[in-house]
Amino acid sequence: MVSSRVIIDNWTETVKTVKFKDISGDTKTISLAPKSSRNIEVPLGSFSPIVDGIVKDFSCRPYVDHIFNIDTAQAYILTEVKYGNSQNDDLKFEIIRDEFFENPAEFLFEAPEALIIKDGDQTKSVLYRSDDIK
Repeated sequence: MVSSRVIIDNWTETVKTVKFKDISGDTKTISLAPKSSRNIEVPLGSFSPIVDGIVKDFSCRPYVDHIFNIDTAQAYILTEVKYGNSQNDDLKFEIIRDEFFENPAEFLFEAPEALIIKDGDQTKSVLYRSDDIK
């Protein structure tokens, strides 16, 4: 069965309880500590988690990671990292504060220090949590 991965991010200051149907169709309940996350597998289509008694309704597509940003408590930074000899100038930079969105990046929350590339330069996209930027 094709599923979709959802990264549940709880960047609030309180424990959050989330109920959802997993890939097997069973209802699961998880508790997330403040400033924590959990990866889950859910069926394609409608994803309707219940957070603190409030039902949310989202849609999941196949082969795409989704991020559920509880209470929109976290801001995410979508940017680029250049590998090779070029400088990191004129890079894309976007702030995402959505409650639920598809991961738009090639790397999630961290980028490798280096990549092996054959010729020239390569630019890769990375999505950071704003709390992770130093």
